[in-house]
Amino acid sequence: EKAGFSKLVTIVARDVMERGFDVAVPLEFPSIIEEAAKVTGRTVLRYYQCTNDNSDRHARELASVQPFLFDGLILALNALEIISSSYIGLGQFLETMPELVTENRFLKIHCPPQRILSSLASGANGVTEGVFLGEKGNRVLLRSSRNGDGLFMFAESYSQETAKALCDSVEAKVREMMKADGNRG
Repeated sequence: EKAGFSKLVTIVARDVMERGFDVAVPLEFPSIIEEAAKVTGRTVLRYYQCTNDNSDRHARELASVQPFLFDGLILALNALEIISSSYIGLGQFLETMPELVTENRFLKIHCPPQRILSSLASGANGVTEGVFLGEKGNRVLLRSSRNGDGLFMFAESYSQETAKALCDSVEAKVREMMKADGNRG
């Protein structure tokens, strides 16, 4: 389960930050990790799935020395060590973490993804590999597929209904833009 993975990564990343180090996570990782960064005074760097330039070089270098991001066994062992040293059970430990729900979708498109992303980016938080719509805690990341035939949507919220509604809303905007694009052609 993706939410379980995110929680385990957050547990280990929080421990790394408490020991005085910054962490790196993928661009689409839930923003809840920034809450841990605020508490510890450390920085969360984000790296792209498929970078166009070298703008995320530092984040990629940092991620390369954090094997818990890529190896499930190391992640599980690190998380178990942290939880067992806290003298509380996993359930209680997870309850101390804020709950963010995610909703992920893939939307097939019939026009260049950059046209849609550029249009949506006006007034939004654009990044090299996608566009964030909304605020931390209630936001959607839109990112093009590698072959350009669709958009990935990564929504996050404190409720499943809101995460779904965010995806529905962005999907409706994209469909409307494609419809308008088709009428021009």
